[in-house]
Amino acid sequence: MPLILLRRCIAWLQSIRSLFGAGTMSVFRRVISLSSCWPQFLQVKHQDEQTRQAASAAEVPLPTAPVLPFDVWDLVIDRLEDDWDYNTIRVCSTVCQRLRRRCKDCFPEAVYLHNREEIAYLSKLKARDWKGPERVWMRGGIRGAGRKPIPHVGAFAAMLARKWPRMDSLGISNAEWRTGDVHGDVFLHISAFTSIQDLHLSNVVFPSVLTFGRLVCALSGLKVLTCDALTFVQRQLHPSAFPQEIPRPALQTVRIDGCSFDGVASFLIASGLSTGLHTLNLQMDRALRDQHVHIMDIQALVDTTGSSFYGLAMHAYLGDPLPNVAKLTRLAHIDVHLNVSNQKDRYSLSPEFFSRMASYALYSFIVQFDIEQASNAEQVHAVLERLVRECCAPLDALFVLPPFVNLAQACFYAVIVPQYANYVDPHVWDEMMKAHMPLSYAQGIL
Repeated sequence: MPLILLRRCIAWLQSIRSLFGAGTMSVFRRVISLSSCWPQFLQVKHQDEQTRQAASAAEVPLPTAPVLPFDVWDLVIDRLEDDWDYNTIRVCSTVCQRLRRRCKDCFPEAVYLHNREEIAYLSKLKARDWKGPERVWMRGGIRGAGRKPIPHVGAFAAMLARKWPRMDSLGISNAEWRTGDVHGDVFLHISAFTSIQDLHLSNVVFPSVLTFGRLVCALSGLKVLTCDALTFVQRQLHPSAFPQEIPRPALQTVRIDGCSFDGVASFLIASGLSTGLHTLNLQMDRALRDQHVHIMDIQALVDTTGSSFYGLAMHAYLGDPLPNVAKLTRLAHIDVHLNVSNQKDRYSLSPEFFSRMASYALYSFIVQFDIEQASNAEQVHAVLERLVRECCAPLDALFVLPPFVNLAQACFYAVIVPQYANYVDPHVWDEMMKAHMPLSYAQGIL
């Protein structure tokens, strides 16, 4: 009988919530806390705080399941999760083992922040209830709706500094970073997030390259930087903008798309961060393929990398110039993705790119051809034959030269549009490669 009354009470409170909004949630929580004190339902006895701590220290096992129907608890926890009430969820997790497993899934690994109100609420949560997410995304606008200001980045830095020790990734997307919206101490507060190792910036407008650089340098633990479609209102950066005494992160991996090259490259060079890089991932944009400044920025960045640099990945279009890697004496891995978008493109892998190779440490060489445009299966076969004959075959004689003495694998892939993939036998590509690159095949690197 009491169980039936409790179910009716919960159903009644839900109907009130649907009519009058979330204000009735406090009453709903009182019913939950009251039900947790009923021994006939939860099979727990009243204990004071000291007794609870002693029982926790002794690792007293919890009951395997609650006496109340699990469907009721599942409904309760869903509502608490919608309201981000992690304090009450933590209390519910102490009822039994089954609820502990259920509540564990409620604590998110990633959080998306859109305004100050969300940040203010999360900042009030106690650390014992939730150590925070691993990944945080701050959005100005939704995808496809354009960029919007992100004044809440200041509230995030000030209110949540040192409260989320598990956070290792920060992302900012579809945003416009305006100087007037952000307090001057924002970089000081951001520096408290020492656990962040990954910074992902996508479709963001910065007032200057200097502002972008200060954000990067504020994250002392940063290892990976991804820049996608960044815009800088002021692109000029004075060489003395980042003096030697300013702390810098030990940045290891940088991924840059074509639209962000000039500003990001100038910052990495001026700050000296490029000298400590391990890997570079360069997304070369087709819209900039005819601009010499574009390849000059790439070359300047590649030339300033230090002795720790060992991995280079590039996404370009077949026939576009590739940077000179003659100074990369410790280069061990090369991964090149080439878009084959037009049959009239010059089918060449820039032989000068490989003939200037001076790294005797080269271990892995990967080339992937992405065939984007093909009207039929015959056209696909024709493109594959040209790729093998004009791009891959000339490399066979190069791979036996001294700079490639330590080369262990040379992989060539062809990615075809899905509608024609079934018309091409993968073994045909393998046989074509073996026929046109016999020396590499004989050495066992192909």
